[in-house]
Amino acid sequence: MKKILLFFICLFLITGCDVTYNLTIDDDTFSEQIIIPFSRQTTTEEMMIKYLKNKLTITTDRYEDTYYNMGVETTTDFYNLIYDYKFDYDGFKKSFFVDICYPNMKITENDGEFIIASGKNFKCLNPDNGVIADSVKINIKTDLEVVENNADSVNGDIYTWNIDYNNNETREINLKLKKQEVKKEYNFSFVYYIIGAIIVIGFIFVFMKIKFKRVNDID
Repeated sequence: MKKILLFFICLFLITGCDVTYNLTIDDDTFSEQIIIPFSRQTTTEEMMIKYLKNKLTITTDRYEDTYYNMGVETTTDFYNLIYDYKFDYDGFKKSFFVDICYPNMKITENDGEFIIASGKNFKCLNPDNGVIADSVKINIKTDLEVVENNADSVNGDIYTWNIDYNNNETREINLKLKKQEVKKEYNFSFVYYIIGAIIVIGFIFVFMKIKFKRVNDID
């Protein structure tokens, strides 16, 4: 609970901003990136340095000893605090942000498909926790085939859901992806050997045929 409390203390200074959650999915990895903007009018560089020192573990497990990568990107109006980490399938199901924001989320793999069902009640936009961002934008990018989705918008291979105070208790994320089929690898060297053998046998056959023809001509 201590690490979660520290996280929300960091978020307390977010005012009138949009938090962005980016997730990139392929066959083997789930890459998270969370961008939390801090207004430069109310935040100093020294404060951002302190936030960077408060490392965040990749799960809520009290014994977890692996941390998110952290950095700060500076723009004209904001300091963007960025968390990122690349998970495998099993690891992502325990992701810190998944656990605290959508605690009822179910992520399953069945018959070559990934199914993500968040359930209702987005917890990371709750005034009781001191989070006063205007909204959270969730972007999921994938080059896998999307079988079903309920995104608010789609731009190429990016599926976007917008969470705000009007829908944070009801907005769900439902996404079904089809994994890429593993192509069979053929042993082309074996094929080359067969072709080579056929060619050699063909040459021998032609050579013997010519030789016998010459012998018959002499006779």
